[in-house]
Amino acid sequence: MAKILFLLMDEKRLPTSLVIAKNSLNRYEDVKVIILGEALKALKSLDEEGLAALEELQKRGAIDSACFYSAEKEGIKDDVLDMGITLAPIGERMAKYINQGYVPLTF
Repeated sequence: MAKILFLLMDEKRLPTSLVIAKNSLNRYEDVKVIILGEALKALKSLDEEGLAALEELQKRGAIDSACFYSAEKEGIKDDVLDMGITLAPIGERMAKYINQGYVPLTF
């Protein structure tokens, strides 16, 4: 079975991307999610379905982190942390998972 790394970058597609990631939890050996770039801005305005997907992903330990640089650049660092999402240098996080054989999927 494959291990999947979801890289969520698109602000408009974040809610749908979170739902796709959530629906993938039982389809693969492991699923991890990293949120970066413009997608971080959409965290504060998620619709009900997107928020439910985010909460399920967090509950199942699939949300790895969000990009520290992007959160700081957008001025939403505290908002992201308040949502229980860890901020990290994304290059290091991506390298960790790719070196462990995760297949990156970008949305």
